[in-house]
Amino acid sequence: MIKKGINKKIFISVAAIILIVSFSIISGAGFMNPGSEEDPLITLSYVEKRIEQIKSYIDQNFETINNDSKDLKAKVDQLSSGSNNINTSGEVTSEKFQVVVAEAGNTIVFGESAEVIWRSGKATAIASENGGLSDVTGGVDLPTGEEIPLNHLLIIPRNDGRGAAVTVKSYVMIKGVYTIQ
Repeated sequence: MIKKGINKKIFISVAAIILIVSFSIISGAGFMNPGSEEDPLITLSYVEKRIEQIKSYIDQNFETINNDSKDLKAKVDQLSSGSNNINTSGEVTSEKFQVVVAEAGNTIVFGESAEVIWRSGKATAIASENGGLSDVTGGVDLPTGEEIPLNHLLIIPRNDGRGAAVTVKSYVMIKGVYTIQ
């Protein structure tokens, strides 16, 4: 009997302690200050403050984008208004494809990064010790004496004397630096 009374007292004591701790935890949540770190809910002032920060961030980036687009437009206008530039050595620089008429017997020497499309006529490639004309369309390197195929994009990687010997009057589209001899 004594054991039953002691077990009952221990059970009632533990239950009372659990109830007191639970009640204090629950009632403590009601005493938290709104907007504090302990309060899990956010306040209207916090939301408004964050919205203002986001608006400011967007405005700054929008202004940067506008300035960048104006700079880009100015560069595009400058490039599109550009035409051929001819220097004293007879080199021609074209920022966009230009149609060039080459007579039989002419030699066209291309500069670094020139792009060429042979539209009509005939010509043979002139290679350098570093290689020939890069035929991007055909996926081959054209060595000296090889006939240049029509409507193939050719790219000249270096300014090392690569070019074309015109055998029949030709129309050629050229972008970049070139010299007709």
